[in-house]
Amino acid sequence: MARTKQSGLGQQVLNALARITNSIQLDRDQLNRIARKTYGGDRDVPEVLGYKIEPGFDDFKARYLRQDIAGRVVDLPVKATWSDEIEVKGVDDKVAPFDFGELKRRLKLTRRLVRVDRLAQLGQYAVLLIGVKGDNPKLADPIEDGSLSDPADIIFLSSYCELDAEIKSFVGNAGDERFGLPETYTLSIATRPGRGGKQTTQDVPVHHSRILHVSDSGIRDDIYGTPRLLGILDRLEDLEKVVGGSAEMFWQGAARAIIASIQKDANYSEEEKTALFAAVKKWSHDLPRVLVGKGIDVTSLPAVTPDPSGIFQVVISLIAARSEIPQRILLGSERGELASTQDRENFAATIRARRANYAEPIVLRALLEKLQQFGALEAGEFEIVWPDPLNLSVMDLAEIRAKDAAAFKDLSVPGVPDELATLEERRELLGLPAERPGGRLRIELNETDPEVLAGFEASRQLTNGHSRNHPA
Repeated sequence: MARTKQSGLGQQVLNALARITNSIQLDRDQLNRIARKTYGGDRDVPEVLGYKIEPGFDDFKARYLRQDIAGRVVDLPVKATWSDEIEVKGVDDKVAPFDFGELKRRLKLTRRLVRVDRLAQLGQYAVLLIGVKGDNPKLADPIEDGSLSDPADIIFLSSYCELDAEIKSFVGNAGDERFGLPETYTLSIATRPGRGGKQTTQDVPVHHSRILHVSDSGIRDDIYGTPRLLGILDRLEDLEKVVGGSAEMFWQGAARAIIASIQKDANYSEEEKTALFAAVKKWSHDLPRVLVGKGIDVTSLPAVTPDPSGIFQVVISLIAARSEIPQRILLGSERGELASTQDRENFAATIRARRANYAEPIVLRALLEKLQQFGALEAGEFEIVWPDPLNLSVMDLAEIRAKDAAAFKDLSVPGVPDELATLEERRELLGLPAERPGGRLRIELNETDPEVLAGFEASRQLTNGHSRNHPA
C-alpha cells in the first residue's frame, strides 16, 4: 500500500510539472499581451504597431541570420565570453587534476561552447550531447558514475537548439536532488543529408546524464531562459522600418514622383494603355530618365528625402541599453571614432559578470564536473582561469600607466620613494616584472664616508619636513 501511494504521488507531481511546463509559453504570451494593452484593454499596442505578438525560436533565428544588428547583439557577448586562452589549474597552486589543454584541443571545446551558447541565446535553452565511446551505446540509457576511465572515452560534443531537443519528462521524486529537472529528452538527430541543404532526422530518446542543459537569464527557473532578442525584438522591427523605409524613400525620391494626366482628346487603344501603364511602372522601379507617351501631361513632384539619423539614434540607443552593449562597440565605430576605453571597460565588466554567473557555473564547470563524475577526467578540485576581456591597446596601457605614475609621484615623499611603495611594486605599476632581470641592483655604501652621511642627513630633513607638511 505504501509503495502504491508513493507511486501515485510521484505521478501527480509529474503531471503537475507537465502542466507547468506546457503553460510557461502560454503564461508568458498572455502576460505580454496584458502588460502592453492600454485604455483598459481597448488598445492593443503591439497589434496596432504591427509587432509580432507571440515570437518563437524561428523568429529569433531569422532575425539573427538576416538582420545585422540582431546578429551582433547575440554574437558579441558570446564571442567575448569564450576564448582559446581559458585555462584550468589546481587549487592552491597545485597541479590541475587533468589536462584541460589536450581536452580542449581534441574536442575543439571552444568552438562547441560558442555554438551551444549561441543557440541558448536564440531560444529558451540549448543542450550539449556528450558522445561516449562504446559499441553503439543506447542514448536512452544513463551513463553510470565512474563507468569511464579515460578522457579519450569522450568522443564528441554536439549542440541542439530547443526545437531539436524536446524535454519529454521531469524528475518527479521530491527526495531526488534533481527534483523538477529534465529526466529525458527527445533529440532530432540528423541521419543523412537531403536536397537543398535539408537533413533527414530521427527522433531519439536521450537520458539526462548524457546532456548538458544550457539556459541563460531564466526568470522562473534554470530550465527555461529568456531569448536574448526577445526584449529588443520590437526595436529591431523599428530599426528595420527606419533603415529600410528611408532607403526606399531615397529610391523613390531619386525616381521623382510624377503625375501623368491623360488629355481629354487623347485616344488610346488597349495595347497603348498597357504600354503606358508599363512605362509608368518602369519609372517607379528602374530609374529611367525619360517617360515616353502620347496625349499625356506629365508633372514632376519635388523629391523629399527625410534624414533618418535622429530616429535611428533613438532606436539604437534603446537596443544598446537593453542588450548591455555600448553603442560604439555595438556599431563597431561611431562617426569614425573607435570605442573609448570607458566603453570597453563597461563591456568588459558585463563579460566578467556573464562568466561568473553563467559561463563558468552553468556551462564549463558543469561540463567538466560531469566528466569527472563519469570518470573520464581525474577527480579533484580545480579553478578556471579566464583571460581578461579588456583588450587594451599599447597606447591605452601607456596612458593608464602615465596617470598611475603621476599619482604615485604626487603622493610620494620627495627623494624617498620606498616610503610609499617598494621597487617591486613600482615596477609592477609600470607593467614590468617585479624582479629586475639579473636581480635587484645593490649598491654598498660606506656609512663612515662624510658625503654619504651628508646624504642621509638631507634625506632625514626632507622626511621630517614632509611629515610636518602632511600630518597623519
